Amino acid sequence: MTGNVSTLASGLHEGHLELVLSCCGLILAFVAGAVLSALLVNAGRRRHLASIYAR
Repeated sequence: MTGNVSTLASGLHEGHLELVLSCCGLILAFVAGAVLSALLVNAGRRRHLASIYAR
């Protein structure tokens, strides 16, 4: 992700709108995946499932 954030900053500085939007999409997808993963693991813990990390 650090490379994407660096590319985002560079794109902002140079005014490349397509590059900025692409990097924002990648970062948003990464954050959304992390949030979804945390929600699924926590839901498994609340239900006392033995295989919460394998779903």
